[in-house]
Amino acid sequence: MQVPVYIAAGGLSRRMGQDKAQLLLAGRPLVLRVADSLAPWACRVTAVVDQPGRLAGLGLRECVDGGTHQGPLLALAAALDDLQPEEDWLLLAPCDVVGLERIDWGLLGRARCPQDQAAAFVQDRWQPLPALYHRSLKSLIAQRLAQGDRSLRGLLDAARARGVAAPEQWQDLQPVNTQAQLLLAEAKLLSIPQENL
Repeated sequence: MQVPVYIAAGGLSRRMGQDKAQLLLAGRPLVLRVADSLAPWACRVTAVVDQPGRLAGLGLRECVDGGTHQGPLLALAAALDDLQPEEDWLLLAPCDVVGLERIDWGLLGRARCPQDQAAAFVQDRWQPLPALYHRSLKSLIAQRLAQGDRSLRGLLDAARARGVAAPEQWQDLQPVNTQAQLLLAEAKLLSIPQENL
């Protein structure tokens, strides 16, 4: 599976108190760690940002979501608009999760059927990031945004979405939304015992 990978990196990072995408984890910005993790599955990697040049200097291609901070659903809409004419699918990922390289994202690609509009892992409920999304979702997304419904899980409920059982490695993924989670992720990367944090 080789698809365009888009990384949602235009959020306000309220819980962290600073831009998560450029936050350094073991000396490397989080958004670049995500890009590195998903590179084997990507024909190209693009960061979806709220304003042009937000990640200037990191060497990532950017597309802009309009800057209205309506969450990952708006990032998905911008990513789908950015697809090349010959491209139908993309993988949308968050900028703030560590360990994505442990997942075989080809599981989603192989599970797709021609009529599907999305493919996402399920662990008790939809896991919408990262997940595969089809360009045919554009009108449904526009409708839901107009209604003020910005839920990616709601989109998957409403779309022709393929659910795939989350692999065992899913439990190894680490969100980085707070300073405490950043310290924990760094400790695991550097093999620092938690009791020494």
